[in-house]
Amino acid sequence: MTSSAPRFDRGHTDDLMSYLAESPSPYHAVANAADRLEKAGFRRLEETAAFATAWYGEGDSAR
Repeated sequence: MTSSAPRFDRGHTDDLMSYLAESPSPYHAVANAADRLEKAGFRRLEETAAFATAWYGEGDSAR
């Protein structure tokens, strides 16, 4: 009987190492995290905007 261990995928570790290399300080780490989140489809919410406007957008209402 042959045992097939799960194959290790370096994609996640390489991505983590890239993130760490691009983040020499806490400031850079937060900026890089924000960029990654925006590229993944998240959007930045302004701290001073009303919650419903920030969450749902202009002209929409909280349902």
